[in-house]
Amino acid sequence: MTSLALAVQDFVDSLSTDGFLWHRDNFQVKVVQDSDSSGWFLEGRMRVGDSIDDEWCVVWLLLRQVSEKWDVTIR
Repeated sequence: MTSLALAVQDFVDSLSTDGFLWHRDNFQVKVVQDSDSSGWFLEGRMRVGDSIDDEWCVVWLLLRQVSEKWDVTIR
């Protein structure tokens, strides 16, 4: 799971380096424990401000790019 999180983070970073400036924080992927079970899952986090572009960029990254490359990342 940690290897997948690193791979996803590297992929996201490579896609968002073409001059895209995040309003507050870069999108970060990490592994967290599921409080309802003994499993683990990937969690993506970022703070957004007034820039709607950050939110649409994350939608594009997750729904289009990341899920296309790793179908196990969407549940």
